[in-house]
Amino acid sequence: MAGLPRLYSRDVTGLNPITPKAGALSINRPDGSGPGFTALINTTVTTLDFSRSSRGASPGDPKPYTFVPFARDAVSWSAKAGGHAPADLTTAQLGAIYECTATNWLQIDPSLANATVKPYLPPSSSDTRVASLKALGGGTAIVPGACVTAGPRNDRGTDPALDDIDVVFPYSVGVYIDQVYQGHGTAVESPGPLTLRSINTVAPVDAAQNITRRSSRRRTSRRRPGVRSSY
Repeated sequence: MAGLPRLYSRDVTGLNPITPKAGALSINRPDGSGPGFTALINTTVTTLDFSRSSRGASPGDPKPYTFVPFARDAVSWSAKAGGHAPADLTTAQLGAIYECTATNWLQIDPSLANATVKPYLPPSSSDTRVASLKALGGGTAIVPGACVTAGPRNDRGTDPALDDIDVVFPYSVGVYIDQVYQGHGTAVESPGPLTLRSINTVAPVDAAQNITRRSSRRRTSRRRPGVRSSY
């Protein structure tokens, strides 16, 4: 109804630049939750009020920003279907892969291929990357080794770099379910050749196509009256 406050929430892909709400400045469309939080920091409530995020507050975050849990997601790992990666890895094995102390599949299991593991991560601005590294370190982020390649956008398995039989790449379970089982995948926004794998023998998706490995997904928020716009 006219005159009532409205809440706007925008996708990470689409026309660029965008004007988040009436009276706002035009900004580049944030491509993920990390860039969304950066956009929130660099604007005022005239343009953005809150942003979605897959991580919680960090000591280096500017203040005052409040992180409010509002939904649940999980981050698992993915690999190319029919490739050298096994169906399951332990948290310790994934940590060794990303710290580059295990660089050959034979170091994971003698029955696997004699081939170099190729771990990939999203860009440093990605909150999915932050959440994944913290999970592998038991709450304290591990430091990726020199064997790790960064660059592919999170939750987009169609990147040509990921079309490799030895690749390992973190993936949001919620996004995977939405893309594969809910029919919302596109030619670009989809797992492509990647499939989700288990961690510590726990499958990421249950028989009802729901998340089985759960962790918090949060939003960052500026609380103000009036029209809201977010990423």
